[in-house]
Amino acid sequence: MSARRRAVALALAAFALAGRARAETGEVRRHVVLAPDVGIVARPAVSNDAGISYSPGFATGAHAQLLAAPWMRVSLYFLQARQGVSAPRGAFVPGADTDLGSIGTYVIGARLQPTWSPKPRLHLWASVGAGWGKLQASAAQLCPVASCSPDAPPGYRLDGREGVFVELPLGLGGEFEILARRLGVGVDVAWAPLTSQGGALHEPIQAVDAAGKLVRAAAMPELASSLTAVVSLTLQL
Repeated sequence: MSARRRAVALALAAFALAGRARAETGEVRRHVVLAPDVGIVARPAVSNDAGISYSPGFATGAHAQLLAAPWMRVSLYFLQARQGVSAPRGAFVPGADTDLGSIGTYVIGARLQPTWSPKPRLHLWASVGAGWGKLQASAAQLCPVASCSPDAPPGYRLDGREGVFVELPLGLGGEFEILARRLGVGVDVAWAPLTSQGGALHEPIQAVDAAGKLVRAAAMPELASSLTAVVSLTLQL
């Protein structure tokens, strides 16, 4: 065997032994983590004279993490939620009670997550990112009495409306591997200021009441901020 061939053979053997050693010591890690998420979302309404408010809601979603380096993860996320809406009589149309039900939201975004692993199975991170979100309010029933009961006089409807926003989440999270480099549980908590809010949801609209009269309904308030807390079941691929 020539000297060149012996050198190549030795190099390949050394590479194979190094790879085996990294695998045995746990240094080789899978590069993608997939996880379903469940939790809560709180996106309160900005202060408004009409007294309209949004309650916290249940959230579901999913995220994918790329392990770009031992100290850095890049995460893509999707989260949807439904929040209750409450409004006093006359909040949208003077003298009319409103049955608003709830508004749905979903957000798609990405985060950078500098990571610290104090133990081989424990990973902690901070996160910063950006996401685009959409709000959807279903059609609302307005009643010209104290409540929208089945025996109330005929009312009228407000068409469904939509709005958009951009969030800039800042958060903390972590993951504990139940099965090393296979299966784990995670948690993420993030607060986000919101910007670029717009859409028909935040603009006054017109409706026609039961008597055929044109009425003007007030806009729904913008969101003050976003707070999310989710837990995950993580799967490393």
